[in-house]
Amino acid sequence: MVSDLLAAVYRGDDDGRDAILAERAPADVFEAAAVGDVDTLAELLDADPALVNAYAEDGFTPLHLAVFFRNPAAARLLLDRGADVEAVADNPTRVRPLHSAAASGDTEVVRMLVDTGAEVDVTQEGGYTPLHAVAQNGDDEAVEILLDAGASPAPRSDDGKTPERLAYDAGHRLTGARLAAATPVGG
Repeated sequence: MVSDLLAAVYRGDDDGRDAILAERAPADVFEAAAVGDVDTLAELLDADPALVNAYAEDGFTPLHLAVFFRNPAAARLLLDRGADVEAVADNPTRVRPLHSAAASGDTEVVRMLVDTGAEVDVTQEGGYTPLHAVAQNGDDEAVEILLDAGASPAPRSDDGKTPERLAYDAGHRLTGARLAAATPVGG
């Protein structure tokens, strides 16, 4: 069970999150990462450095939470403190931090994770790669970041979908065309 603060963040309830934060500081590394409270996060990691790669009850690490909730300063702190850029969520999603950043549409953090050495062709539940997510979001800059880092332009998910197909299905014609151009004939 997640805390009241994390539940508010997961729901996208900014007013609820702010009301809780007005009453109390984040209680643990997961809350601090999710809300981007870098000072509290640093204090908690100073007290117990092993927390950088701890798993919350819902199976995510602090880095997963920082990147999914678009907190680049918290993500940078976690990476600087040794967060595992390849940590696999301990839940059915099996996402890595790069999947989380790609899904959230945070191009800055996608670049940060790739620059830190994140594997670009990893798959999560359903066989989806980070490129699938950024293509579906129409994030052309993140598409280029991943392709430049060596991502396969046409991986197929378990249900046979390519990033190109997801881009077109979501109405992102230019993104789909870019991926089509990057895909080898017969790929």
